Amino acid sequence: MKAVGLYKYSPIEDPQSLVDLDIPKPSPPATGHDLLVAIKAISVNPVDLFKKGDAVYYAGSISRPLGTNCEFHLVDERIVGRKPDSLSFAEAAAMPLTTITAWEALYDRLNLYQDVTRRQASAISQSAIPVDAAGNTKRGNQHQSSILIIGGAGGVGSIAIQLVKNLVNASAISSSYSSVSSSTLSEINAIATASRPESVDWCKRMGADYVIDHHKDLKSQIKELVGVDYTDYILCLNNTDNYFETMKDLVAPQGKICSIVETTDRVDLGGAFRQKSATFVWELMFTRSLFQTPDISLDIVFLLHIMFLNYPRPFVSNRCLLQNLSLYQATFDLLPIV
Repeated sequence: MKAVGLYKYSPIEDPQSLVDLDIPKPSPPATGHDLLVAIKAISVNPVDLFKKGDAVYYAGSISRPLGTNCEFHLVDERIVGRKPDSLSFAEAAAMPLTTITAWEALYDRLNLYQDVTRRQASAISQSAIPVDAAGNTKRGNQHQSSILIIGGAGGVGSIAIQLVKNLVNASAISSSYSSVSSSTLSEINAIATASRPESVDWCKRMGADYVIDHHKDLKSQIKELVGVDYTDYILCLNNTDNYFETMKDLVAPQGKICSIVETTDRVDLGGAFRQKSATFVWELMFTRSLFQTPDISLDIVFLLHIMFLNYPRPFVSNRCLLQNLSLYQATFDLLPIV
């Protein structure tokens, strides 16, 4: 059988560092617990993924003392990805922090894809109900999920709106480095908050179905525009203290709230919140690198899939958004390997 091997360790530039070989097929045949496997693909040691001169991008780690306001920077290779040739350094620098934060909040903390899939499956299972006099099926039990994004015009909000409207199967992404198409499950209503005319227009351009004024009563606006009393999910990107009681009132029974903004006061998780069996969860995109979690490398894998495979990527082709997000790049890390 054909194989690739080496007789001595040499620099990769050396023609003898890896050589093509013809060697006997494993013998004797597989016995006991052994499996004889036909190899279709192999992985590459992460240390071999980068070479001197590669341009990379990442969001760094707050556990390291040295940031990137300097000429050189050490970073954990597991949270690094190659900078796409299609993006400039400034454009690529604008993406990791906001994109990973939005992704984690929606997929890891709110479990948006799995929940929406389950809700829609439940609605379908309840669709076999009586018809009215005109022969029309009554589908009153069907439920269209909704998410409220407080602070929709900011960096994370801009990305979150687009991800909500282009849901993908995260499990398929993590298990297969192949093209993953967006889902048709974007029957989820994206409700964003904004107040200035330009911010309202921005949220709509990002794909928000509804934009409400955060200076006014949120619940009454949602009732008037969307026709619902509750939202299934709430992503809070602005002043958790100010919005907490409103969110408790707005979140649906068995709904979920995720916030990225630290509180300064104690919050009450009892009362109506307990009665609703609602969930409150934090999102900090540095958690994986800070605690060296087993899935530390997943974020960059997701980011690469979102941006550069067959996933509909409006925030990559939308240079206006990239320019806007570049304003946030003070804490983003992007340097060529030297």
